[in-house]
Amino acid sequence: MTRRKVIAGAAAVAAGPALAACASTTAKGAAPQPAQTVETIYFQINWQQSWNQTAIALCQHHTDQNFNSTHKGVRAIPLKWGNAQGVLAQVLAGDKAAPVVVSSCCSDFPVAQPMLAPLDPLLRQYNINSSVWSQGQLVTYQMPDGLYGVPAYTACQPLIYDQGVFDELGLAYPDPAWTYSDAAQIWTQLTADKNGVHRYGTTFQFYPNNFDGSVFLHKGFGGALMDSTKTKCLLGEPGSLAAANWIYPLIWEKVLINRGGVPGMNGATAVSRGRVAMYQSAGNMLYEAVTVLGSAVKWDVLPMPAWPVTRGTNVQVDYYGMNRYYPNQDLAWELFQFVAAGEATNRFLIQSTLSFPNLTSMWPEWETIVRAAAPLTANKHIEYWAEAATQGYGYGHEFFLYAPNQALNAMVPYLQQMWNHQMDPNEGYPLIVKAVNGVETQAAVESGQRATASKLFPTTNGAQIAVVTPGL
Repeated sequence: MTRRKVIAGAAAVAAGPALAACASTTAKGAAPQPAQTVETIYFQINWQQSWNQTAIALCQHHTDQNFNSTHKGVRAIPLKWGNAQGVLAQVLAGDKAAPVVVSSCCSDFPVAQPMLAPLDPLLRQYNINSSVWSQGQLVTYQMPDGLYGVPAYTACQPLIYDQGVFDELGLAYPDPAWTYSDAAQIWTQLTADKNGVHRYGTTFQFYPNNFDGSVFLHKGFGGALMDSTKTKCLLGEPGSLAAANWIYPLIWEKVLINRGGVPGMNGATAVSRGRVAMYQSAGNMLYEAVTVLGSAVKWDVLPMPAWPVTRGTNVQVDYYGMNRYYPNQDLAWELFQFVAAGEATNRFLIQSTLSFPNLTSMWPEWETIVRAAAPLTANKHIEYWAEAATQGYGYGHEFFLYAPNQALNAMVPYLQQMWNHQMDPNEGYPLIVKAVNGVETQAAVESGQRATASKLFPTTNGAQIAVVTPGL
């Protein structure tokens, strides 16, 4: 199925009433309608494909039909997701065009957090249980003083693999109940050099400059990136070291490449060109497989292998949050529910982009919609996306409390040396622990000093943001 056909499918679902509405005009002689004051508000919607004119039209139509039509005097306008730094600047400047609902990449969450409203009081007030979202993802947005975001979608990451490579090598397709030991052996068997081109066994969410996305692997081996206070690094503990000593030899032997994969290629393209045999991707993973691999490549889906201590896979944790400085917080909450907790919005995004739902209750419907929209998935095991999400073993990014970006930057030199086989993880991980804990300790002291001084950043709309806020 081509991208155009996926979008066209959504347009066919949504456009009929819209076209009829556009065609209607006020009858001659009708009494003039009194002017109505309209409050224009903006929100970001996590549209996972190109933000082009088709996307804008579809998103606006969905908003008009499902929100604006029931909120008289309000005109909500969807915006492209992302750019947390720019949105924060808008909020600080009191810009009326600043979005009321904020969405960006998971790695941008520490930047956005100062402008986000705490959600716990609202969830309690409206009797919404946070269990409607994937629990593994909520950890990412849970600060010591409350919850500040919910997932924009639940993109748990199984593996897509090229069955043709197995056929060529005379290998049986992997058993879905495979273990990490099975996986290492199979990936090694799939790795090959042919006509001067290297084929990796798989891509994997593990690389130096985005290491917090590898939380699932450390948990799988009984380790952890950080403690429950989010202030102490635990990579020196036995479980985390066991994970490192399992994965780094696969990296050094060029069996495994990071999830970004072969430079200049997404995972599906790398499979289609024979550069990897399996791949792990992100929120548009299924869309890529359908549009790039299609029926030209014989492919299917596998769950992540079982790790020695607990099940786990990475989950992409792009988020939705609510702008705490928008003057009408009741309206902001209404819009937040429409975007971040609405079945209609989930359904719209699934139909138009094959996106994953952010409500765990909608996975059966997701599978039905996808199989209807993309018939070539009829015999694919797409249910493995749902398994990790509904059973709660998708784990997202984790951020250190006081200096998240600085802590990550402190890791990178050691991670890079280990990736290049210039350092052993038994040496590198303790050095990471020392560096990160030093950064966090110093940042905590500085944060306390700022809080004592009670310094605030004023904004032009009268709001104030405390300097003490972690992540700024």
